[in-house]
Amino acid sequence: KEAALEAANAEKQAELASAMQDKEAALEALQAAQAENEAALESAEAEKQAELESAQADNDAALDAAKTAMTAQMEAHEEDMASLSAQLAASTAQLTVMTAQIEANKEDMDCLTAQL
Repeated sequence: KEAALEAANAEKQAELASAMQDKEAALEALQAAQAENEAALESAEAEKQAELESAQADNDAALDAAKTAMTAQMEAHEEDMASLSAQLAASTAQLTVMTAQIEANKEDMDCLTAQL
């Protein structure tokens, strides 16, 4: 009877040892899967970060190009304004000359009228 109990006990211990090995193997597999998931997550995060940085660089380049274009437009407008200002000054000078000519002609007419 005692031998049967010892045999049953040994069998139960063997089953328990086998179950513990199965649990340890399952735990190791779970830990390996978790490590794979963490590595995949880190890789995906790094890829997304790289995409964001690339998009930001593209946006910065586009912004710089727009600023450059706007600066060129402003310079062109300033040049146009300077040209218009010069034209206005020339027209004003012509008007002054024409006014002086009219005054001279008026004086000539007054002289002629006085002579008549």
